[in-house]
Amino acid sequence: MGSFIGRWPACATLQTMVKPPDALARSPLARRWLHRLGWALSALILIWGLMWLALPPLIKWQLQKQGSAALGRTVTLERVQVRPWALRFTLVGLRVANAAGDAPQFSFERLFFDLELQSLLRLAPVVDALRLEAPRLSLRHLGSGRLDIDDIVQRLTPPPSSETSPPARFSLFNIELEDGAVEFVDEPVGVTHRLEALHVAVPFLSNLGSRREVQTEPRLAFSLNGSAFDTRATTTPFAEDRQTRARLQIPDLDVQPYLVYWPATMPVKLDAARLHLDLTLDFEQHTQPALAISGEVGVSGVRASEGGQ
Repeated sequence: MGSFIGRWPACATLQTMVKPPDALARSPLARRWLHRLGWALSALILIWGLMWLALPPLIKWQLQKQGSAALGRTVTLERVQVRPWALRFTLVGLRVANAAGDAPQFSFERLFFDLELQSLLRLAPVVDALRLEAPRLSLRHLGSGRLDIDDIVQRLTPPPSSETSPPARFSLFNIELEDGAVEFVDEPVGVTHRLEALHVAVPFLSNLGSRREVQTEPRLAFSLNGSAFDTRATTTPFAEDRQTRARLQIPDLDVQPYLVYWPATMPVKLDAARLHLDLTLDFEQHTQPALAISGEVGVSGVRASEGGQ
């Protein structure tokens, strides 16, 4: 009994030296840092909230205003969705009117892109996913190689300059175009060509050294005037390298029926040619994704004459 009483003051002293968590939280230094952390989190949430509310109408207004000025056509956009905390943006219902303003020249239902924080560090876009849904393009051949978008092409063509600027830096991954369509109306001939069910998938396009997770398998599929076409791709999705091979073959295509659409402003007019195409695309996921294109492209039976009007 006496030995227990002798050890009690030492235990009491130890308890007073080790502060419990609630006592530590009540210390001035801890309270100061907790207040700072709270203010920082509140400011971050406030900034995210303001961006979530302010960015959609701002982006919509600027796209419509700047797009209409650049193209000389009326550009409208239904809505913009922004998730600033994830750097994800979605444009819904974009329309570019034709010259008469009575029908859309170009439109799409949805454009989604997922930016990465590397974009801020590299001062260049690094996009983890890019998806375009239901794009529609309407073209009219007015005769003599003239199209109803010549005014847009002229507006977007940069003036000639002797200075060479470096290429734009970018890194795009998991690129997909789904359910695309092009309607080409040849007024002088009275024929309408339709390209429908266009699906394009590209694992990545990049001139930066970024390494991102690649989930898209390469594919090209479409229907041209009722004739369906689809690339055949072989892939190993469960292997670490995700090796994929796709082959595109056009054994013998006579391009003469399409030469009526040759631009009249070109210095040379193509009168006849046959196209032969056999391309193989190989993709592997290593330390950095690798994409290689090999094969043969050939043209035979070429006849040309002096053009330019």
